[in-house]
Amino acid sequence: MQTDKFCTKIWTWIQKHPYFSLAVILGLQTAFTLNTRNLWFSDEIRYANVFEHLIQAKKWLVLYLNGQPYPDKPPVYFWFIYLVKSCTPFTPPALFFFCTSLSAYLYLIATYHLALVTIKDKNISLLACLVLLTNLYFMGVTHYLRMDLFFASLIILSHIFFYKYYLIQKNKYLYTAFILSALAVLTKGPLGLAFPLISFLIFLALQKKMNLIWQKNFLKGIGLCLSILLLWVIGAYIVEGEKFLHSIFYDQIYRRAVNTWHHPQPFYHYLLTLPLVWLPWTILFLLKAWNMVKGKKSRESSVGSQESRGEATDGLKSGLRFLSVYFLSGFILLSCISIKIVIYLLPIFAPLAILTAKFLWESQQKSKFWLGLALFFALLALVLPLANFFHPWPIKIKGHFLAAFVCLGLAVLIFKLRKKDFCLPLMTLVMGMTLLINVLGIFTAPSLDAVMSPREQAEKMGFYIRKGYTPIAYKIYSGTYTYYAGQNILETRDLAMIGQRVRNGEKIVLAMRKKYWDSWRERPENLKIVHKQWIVDRAYYLAVTKEAQAQKSNNN
Repeated sequence: MQTDKFCTKIWTWIQKHPYFSLAVILGLQTAFTLNTRNLWFSDEIRYANVFEHLIQAKKWLVLYLNGQPYPDKPPVYFWFIYLVKSCTPFTPPALFFFCTSLSAYLYLIATYHLALVTIKDKNISLLACLVLLTNLYFMGVTHYLRMDLFFASLIILSHIFFYKYYLIQKNKYLYTAFILSALAVLTKGPLGLAFPLISFLIFLALQKKMNLIWQKNFLKGIGLCLSILLLWVIGAYIVEGEKFLHSIFYDQIYRRAVNTWHHPQPFYHYLLTLPLVWLPWTILFLLKAWNMVKGKKSRESSVGSQESRGEATDGLKSGLRFLSVYFLSGFILLSCISIKIVIYLLPIFAPLAILTAKFLWESQQKSKFWLGLALFFALLALVLPLANFFHPWPIKIKGHFLAAFVCLGLAVLIFKLRKKDFCLPLMTLVMGMTLLINVLGIFTAPSLDAVMSPREQAEKMGFYIRKGYTPIAYKIYSGTYTYYAGQNILETRDLAMIGQRVRNGEKIVLAMRKKYWDSWRERPENLKIVHKQWIVDRAYYLAVTKEAQAQKSNNN
């Protein structure tokens, strides 16, 4: 009983200081892993090189990768990295991971306020953030350099201000929502506007408030958003010309949406993947589904019926509807787009976390959920020690036994505490997951560098570059070697050109996938493999002309 009271006091204190509490928990999950591993293929190494160009070559308006214009991304996130660099002592790679952590904190604060403005309950608002901080996928994303957390945060904030405009109809909220949407577009693309605008329009239609969009101020908001975007488009045209804009609007926007060449998936892809990436909280929905199948009426049904009879305010009803529309419209929008990557789901994690938190907070079957959670971690504890038997890489993963021990301890504790006050197993889960992510970040992730980071092969290429050899990469993901090699690489798909240059006696250091090397029928005889590395799911060779190899031997 004393423990329950103490835990309740802790919850009350955390609830009163949510910004500080969330910062502490997130800090404990990320601070010790800022400089434990190399940058990984493919986003991290590309972003690092893009940032190099921004700093060293002053490419502020149009981003550059490997010495070439990079139409794949707008510049706002890299401006954010520069701002953080200017205000902190961090240097790469810690700088990049610190920016990811800051983006995650912004995401949490945005989620907290989205819950507060819609559900109007500080307990559920805080719990929604803790749901995210104990979601395996979200925790993993907070340790990976991508702009998606920052992008999603702007989208969530835009939703908040659109909803505030619906509630109060003050123009400052409307204009702020459109400005945030414009910043989101300039962070990662058109979905930054499509997400909040589509969900808001559907919500207004359901609420029979479509008159709000025909007002002059709404049109002014759209004009403000488009004006911000047009300024960047004009600047990009002045700097890089028509070809660059064609690449943005046709290749990066139209083709990715309609007929992508990159990560194409069927429309039902997210239906299959979302339950996996929402673990361990998927268990909560499985429990609910099981009860529905059995036909049992839980107390949650009575809560819902009470709300329908008028116990809940109209504000709460509209808030729940807004969250539901936000989640469903976003999910359908992403499912209709040709390109599908799981991390694109991040903008809809916020409403899903809030709805999850509300269901858990009001549930009268919490002990069954904790039991399911204990079984889940027990299963992880059994599977993790077998990690080295099932992966395809020529390496030994480390830290998996320690991670299994943490999962086992978490399973035992949650099982024992499953019938205790709600706060006690919840705090145990938060602390256990914080310990688990640190084990994985400090021990497991660095052991994956040999296959996840091209650093080893890129630095080998850099050695030959410093000896005067021309670096060439054949059919590789652009920017794979540039950052760690320390120089722009000639990236080509012209195998005949490579062969001709080698036969002409040029000193070449060549990187290419093993399968292309093996199928190269007219491969010059004076090329010799000097390095082999498995990068993610493919083997890569580094070869040099024999003259280069001979010179290295003489130097040694």
